[in-house]
Amino acid sequence: MDRLASSPTAPNAVVRARLPSLAIAVLGIVGCGLSLFGKGAVGPDNLSTTGAVALVLLAVGIWRQRWPDSASAARGLAVGTGIAIFVATQWMMGPFWSRYDVRAPGELLGTLESRQLPVAYNGGGYQATFQFAGRLTRPLMTLDNAAEALCRYRLAYPDGWLVTRHRDIDQLAVDESAVHHFDYRSGQLDILPISAIRPEAFDPDCVAPTDRAEKKHSMD
Repeated sequence: MDRLASSPTAPNAVVRARLPSLAIAVLGIVGCGLSLFGKGAVGPDNLSTTGAVALVLLAVGIWRQRWPDSASAARGLAVGTGIAIFVATQWMMGPFWSRYDVRAPGELLGTLESRQLPVAYNGGGYQATFQFAGRLTRPLMTLDNAAEALCRYRLAYPDGWLVTRHRDIDQLAVDESAVHHFDYRSGQLDILPISAIRPEAFDPDCVAPTDRAEKKHSMD
């Protein structure tokens, strides 16, 4: 077997040695294409073009490598594929993982809890994502993203905070200077005081006492 692998006239052995480099090259080319022209979770926001190019260059290096025997080839391919896995998962897919890193929003939520401020998650599907990252001792309240639910929360907790996908409030009048933005999965996560949503964003019946006082003062 050693003689076959090291022989220049052993085409099957050469193919076996080059198959990993072909697979790495295909992965890099696909990643490069998606990072430039993909959409959503497999688009430019979640994939690194330079990481994909690095995979292709690594594949070229492995393809051009010549090993003196099968044992050296096995070791070289093991190292090369290990490097390829690292480049693919940590470099090419680095932006993707960063969007699933909830440490930053978790720390902010931990600070809010330490100040005894109420916090609610707006939208369905919350699965205690921030409990561990923020070391929270209490679960977040949950809202169903309905205007009525936001109104009730605003009236009940005028000093409360809201955790929400940006897409769920991007149609509301919001004081952007009070909003904390975070890259999150395939979109953006916003953490903001409920008071940052301007009164005109709610129905006329959803008016807090402070809003009534402000309106009365403006009329006077």
